[in-house]
Amino acid sequence: MARPSVHFLSSKHIFHPLVHPKTNEVNLDFDFVNWQPGKHWAITILLSIKKMVHLEQYYRLQGKESLAWNKEALDCYINRFEETFIERVGQCVS
Repeated sequence: MARPSVHFLSSKHIFHPLVHPKTNEVNLDFDFVNWQPGKHWAITILLSIKKMVHLEQYYRLQGKESLAWNKEALDCYINRFEETFIERVGQCVS
């Protein structure tokens, strides 16, 4: 079975390393390397997305940098947090 996919409506809604900047698809591989029906459910995807926007490990991707579909967001988070990342996230929130 193919793994499910989740998309944000627009890149204006989120600036995150795990969200592709053109397709707005969320990279679920951080939590679900192998999707297993009966073990993984829609609620587990929602909980993963909740963690994705709340926990630093989902922004920093330490050791899992290859999962970043938005390399600019990852770079901004790691290297330009206060001057760029906060501003870009603020634009999404407003």
